[in-house]
Amino acid sequence: MSMKDPRNKYDDVLKYDPKCDDAVMENYLSTIVNLQDTVVFLRLKNGDSFWYYIDHVDSNMLYGYVKTDKGWYYEPINIESVASYY
Repeated sequence: MSMKDPRNKYDDVLKYDPKCDDAVMENYLSTIVNLQDTVVFLRLKNGDSFWYYIDHVDSNMLYGYVKTDKGWYYEPINIESVASYY
C-alpha cells in the first residue's frame, strides 16, 4: 500500500478501539449503506471487532479492507453480520 493511500493517514488514531454504546449504535446500522471511502470501527455479531475501510457498498455487502497489525487486507463483509459501527 502506498503512502498516498488514504487508509495510511489514520494509522495513529486506528490503534485504539472506540468505547461506545452498542445498543444505541444498533439503531443506526441501516445508515452504513451510505458510507463509501470511509473508515469505520465494525463490531460483528460473532464478537469480532476491527477498523474497516469501506471502499464501496451494495444492498447487502460492504467491500473494503480490514486493518490488522500487519496492514490492511481485502475482506468483503455481509451487512447482516454487522452488529454496530462507529
